Amino acid sequence: MNVQEALMQHAEWRMRFRTAIIEKKALEEEAVCSDRRCALGSWLHGEAREQYGHLDSYQECRSKHVAFHEEAGKIARNINAGNYHEAEAQLGLSSLFSILSGNLAAAIKDLKKETESCV
Repeated sequence: MNVQEALMQHAEWRMRFRTAIIEKKALEEEAVCSDRRCALGSWLHGEAREQYGHLDSYQECRSKHVAFHEEAGKIARNINAGNYHEAEAQLGLSSLFSILSGNLAAAIKDLKKETESCV
């Protein structure tokens, strides 16, 4: 798993949400809510669990990833319901989504650092 790529893919969610708000387009809610359907989630539930499941940093990264997708799902539901102002507020810099996004980025970096020392 390329950590930089995982970080970029999760950072792109904000842009996807804003685009959906501007274009008033529905999102595939099930995909947004799932912590298994993105590249990072597939890795965390597969190869990473097998290799690093015993590490605290793995457990932390996985739980932060779940929380991120749960909050992303709330934003997708608001967009799909046409609650664009609410969805936009959920994307603010001091929003729970932003906090969870930062927490996930830190957890990904911590996992990467710890797994590099395991090699």
